[in-house]
Amino acid sequence: MLFNSGTKRVDTPVGRVADFCAFCRAPRAMSVLRVGKTVTWYGMPLGKGDLQEHVLWCEACGARLTVDLRRYATIDGKRGEPLPALAARTFPDLEQAWAVRLEQEARLRHGPEHLDDTERAALLKQPFFLLANEVERAFDSPPNDNAVAMAFVAACCLPFVGIFLALELEARGSPQADAIGMSVAAGGFLLGIIAVVVMQFRASDRHLQRELLPRIARTLRPLEPTEADLAEAMADLPAYRHRAGHRRLLPAMVAAQLHADVAALAPPKPKVQIR
Repeated sequence: MLFNSGTKRVDTPVGRVADFCAFCRAPRAMSVLRVGKTVTWYGMPLGKGDLQEHVLWCEACGARLTVDLRRYATIDGKRGEPLPALAARTFPDLEQAWAVRLEQEARLRHGPEHLDDTERAALLKQPFFLLANEVERAFDSPPNDNAVAMAFVAACCLPFVGIFLALELEARGSPQADAIGMSVAAGGFLLGIIAVVVMQFRASDRHLQRELLPRIARTLRPLEPTEADLAEAMADLPAYRHRAGHRRLLPAMVAAQLHADVAALAPPKPKVQIR
């Protein structure tokens, strides 16, 4: 094709504020990202695109949170500015705005039994609700990760194995050199393409298990939920029912993460194409 175009979401940093992160369960420094939808040419974005929304990117855990920028006094926080100073300048009413949640978190530090059933149920459901849009995007547009890239590289390289094999057999005088070489090259390319398709098909599941489930598990660990609690929390969220198996497996998968030694992940860098 002479021209290959499409659309893509583009994140652009536009500021920095302090706010409460529901995944860290504490106030944190947040980068403000402008999310635009732009035209691409061979995968490359052409400009910032039309504004879709603004989101907060937690600099501590990497969570993305929707936001109304009108709540902030300013969004021009400086990089490296201490959290108290950042909060005083960008969101001076932070403690008042989050007074109820901060009081709940203070009680939760003494154990989940210090929350009533309604409070605990709401806190259990919140991370699933906040990540619902990200889960939707993961299944609607599976991300290209390292596994897909490696499968593509293999699909490109395996045919050369057949070529080198043909040259080696020809040097040894084999009459079947060309046929064997072509068969190996074609078979290698076909296997590579199959690997790309399989890896792309599984990309959403890998993103869910590597990125989202550990984040949910770390957030819910202080609440000490059971598998039944998790199933009830995500029962009425359609984003978690893309695959029939996820209705049964997701609660068990999150429960397994809760009891595993989940290391604190370094926050991923926001995917920014335009500065």
